Amino acid sequence: MKSSDEFSFMKVQMEKLPVLEATNFDTYDESYRKKHPSARVYTQLSNEQAEKLGLQEWLKSSQNISVNYQLSYPGNFKTFVFTYQEGEMELKTVIVTFDNNYKKIDELLVAYDEIAESSRRTESKLSNHKIQVQEYDESSGQLETTSTSYIINKSGKFVIQK
Repeated sequence: MKSSDEFSFMKVQMEKLPVLEATNFDTYDESYRKKHPSARVYTQLSNEQAEKLGLQEWLKSSQNISVNYQLSYPGNFKTFVFTYQEGEMELKTVIVTFDNNYKKIDELLVAYDEIAESSRRTESKLSNHKIQVQEYDESSGQLETTSTSYIINKSGKFVIQK
């Protein structure tokens, strides 16, 4: 069993639901946060900390992994929101569930921003009962929107709500 001290870096702000998650390059930038003191704080993780959390896959093509905040959902698991930069042009924000020993259970992309063509983005509303993910794609020249609802089941898995 892993000690809680080993994961003391995961003591981050608990956000109250509902949360609109729309992290993008503009709001993730440190200069933006200096100008907006009430903006969300992003706690940068070291590679070693990311590996302890089972996020090694992200490290293959990512940089600047941060834990943003914790959410409280009913169940025997912990829920955190992370943001990481993949390459130079993509920023991903992911909600991740862990068991009480910080073993990863599941993850779901809840915000996405890309600055190569600025044609795709994702935003989500995280609430007590569901996660509403909105994907916007303008790569065809027309705005196409896809909306998907998820719930978190009692074991911490994300399930599409029909």
